Amino acid sequence: MDAAHDYAAATGYLHNTFPAYVGYVQRMHAKIGPIVKDEEDAVVVRTSDGKVVSGKNATVTIAPGQGFSGNIVLTSPFNPACHAPVGATRENFEGAAAEAIELRGTCAHGRDEPDFTTLYIDPRTQEPLGVVGGTNDRDVRVHLEETFRRIGERLLPAHFSVSVKGKNFFLGWLDVVAQIDFSRYRFLDRESER
Repeated sequence: MDAAHDYAAATGYLHNTFPAYVGYVQRMHAKIGPIVKDEEDAVVVRTSDGKVVSGKNATVTIAPGQGFSGNIVLTSPFNPACHAPVGATRENFEGAAAEAIELRGTCAHGRDEPDFTTLYIDPRTQEPLGVVGGTNDRDVRVHLEETFRRIGERLLPAHFSVSVKGKNFFLGWLDVVAQIDFSRYRFLDRESER
């Protein structure tokens, strides 16, 4: 295993070219303590400028000034350019054999802010399966996860989730989960096809 080589090969799969418009369905589930909210939205993105022409952008806040807001087609929560491979080991991801590439964040985040720490790839094809990370300090545990799915010739996000749990007496009440599932991708040459 060569972490640098395998990381470059895996993240190459995440650089897609698209026709003029891409449509998809996003299902959002949010839980803040006892409050639960579920939404589903059909989204169409104009790929020339990233404008959402139908539906609305998904927004998930991870920490103050950090999170995901945008369309999943052009702005994935995991940005390969903001991470560098550190090492690689054999592990399992969602019950299947995988190569786990340990990551170091390279973009400006605070020292204790959550970030992705491990990219899991298929050891045979080197396609990304998912990326996980977070933080675990004395007050709060944050878990991040994004998974990918092959749609025709493209590898696209399938799921993104964030969970935040308080761990001590003062933050024990903190229990937040945000999940977004992406499905029914469509690739369109004209907006009228939507």
